[in-house]
Formats: sequence, C-alpha cells, structure tokens
Amino acid sequence: MENSPEDQKIENNAPQQPPQIKSCTAADGVKWISHSFSLFSKNPSIWIVMLIIYIGISFLLTKIPLLVFLSTLLGPVFSAGFVSAARGVDQNQALEIDHLFNGFKQQFKTLFRLGIIYFAINIVIIAIVTVLLDSFVESDALDKIGNATTQQELERILTESPELLAGLMKALMIGLILSIPLIMASWFAPSLIMFNQMTALKAMSLSITACNKNMVAFLVYGALMIPLMILAVLPLGLGLLVIVPVVFISQYSSYKTIFSESEPKNDEGVFIV
Repeated sequence: MENSPEDQKIENNAPQQPPQIKSCTAADGVKWISHSFSLFSKNPSIWIVMLIIYIGISFLLTKIPLLVFLSTLLGPVFSAGFVSAARGVDQNQALEIDHLFNGFKQQFKTLFRLGIIYFAINIVIIAIVTVLLDSFVESDALDKIGNATTQQELERILTESPELLAGLMKALMIGLILSIPLIMASWFAPSLIMFNQMTALKAMSLSITACNKNMVAFLVYGALMIPLMILAVLPLGLGLLVIVPVVFISQYSSYKTIFSESEPKNDEGVFIV
C-alpha cells in the first residue's frame, strides 16, 4: 500500500515549524465526539481488536517484574499509534491492526522520552499526595485502611471515621488538581510528535497552550464524554471497548481542528454505543 503524502511527511524526521493554534467554539467539542464516532463506525471490529491487543500487551508487561513500568513508558507510543490510525481512516485509508504499532516505527525515541517524562511527573504527584495524606490523616488510621481485607470492612472504617474520609478526599482532590496540567500536556503531545516531529518538552508545552486556548470546547467535550464513559461501564464494562477507542480517536479529531487547516466533518456522527 502506497504511503499518502501525510505519511511521507511523518516519515521525514526533520523537525517542522510548530503549528499554529486555532481557537475553537463550544460546538467544536461536540464535533470532536461526533467525528470520532464516525471514524470508529467505519471499522469498529478492528478498533476493538487494537484496543484488546494494547490492553493485553500492557497487562503482560505488568506481570514481568523487570518490565512492570514499561507499559506506562510505552503509553505515548501506543497513543501515537491510535491517532495515526485515526488520521489514516480520516484520509480514506484502510484501517489495519498494524497501525497500532506506528509509534514504534516512527518517532519512537521521542515518544518513549515522552513516556519517561510522564512517568517522572506522576511519581512526583504521587509523592506529594502521599506527604499530604500523612499530614491529613493519622498513621494509625492509614494502617487500618491498609489492613482492611474486605470492601465491607473498608466501608465500615470510613463510615466510623468521617475525619479519615475527609482527609482522603482532600488528598485525592489535590492530586487530581495537580494531574490536570499533565492531562493537558498529554492530550496533543503524541500527535504533535508523530505528525509535526516536535520534541517531547515542546510538544507538551504546546499541548498545554492549545488546551488553555480552547478550554470552553474541552469543557463541552468533557461534559458529554464523561456521561458516555459512565454509561459504557454499566453493561459489564463492555461499552469501554467502544468508548476507549473513541477517546483515542478524539485526540486526533481535536488535533485536526486546532492545529490543521481543515476541521472534522460532522457527517455520519453517531452516539449509539
């Protein structure tokens, strides 16, 4: 299969000029979801198989002591594979399982470096939350939680100790707030590395800037996507086989609107999971 002009650009490792960031409207947040479902619906079985392969590889890596952290480090590499697949489908190319591994073939070192940065920042956030948790909650109370063997016992401990529950919630909320910049940095970074050959740090910085500039569109996107994800969990979690690929695809859909000349089409959009 011949490479498209876009693929040939990707294969050229010469760094490109940072793309211009466009401002989106609130309606674009809806278009990202509609466009992503449209791309998914063109070949849902392959998207689901790609997700299962990704989950399977990640699960196997966590079971190997020396490779337990490798699944986290390879996260951006696989993300790049999903967005690359979405771009191919959007350009009327046939979706193939091999698309999942495009990040291993193109820009691998930069994507892996991105994974290392993510991992390091996550460790720092966990360390901060741990320190805060120790200051919010007494060590004896934390020991009780650690020694709980059943969910019923854990619920009883939290019910009997409202101060403990409040401390846990406070620490987790701070952890979530600290994670928001990392989520913003991770949203476009794999696409910017894959399609624009940016360095890891520059891609993260530009991703944060793009998210900040289009916060309203992302709030609309999140307001619609979060309920869909909750609904996806209800039927034994089977809906996640649909919604997780759609989230990966939406990284491309939002990238296309914000960084490219053309916008996602709103045709053939479906919301049926």
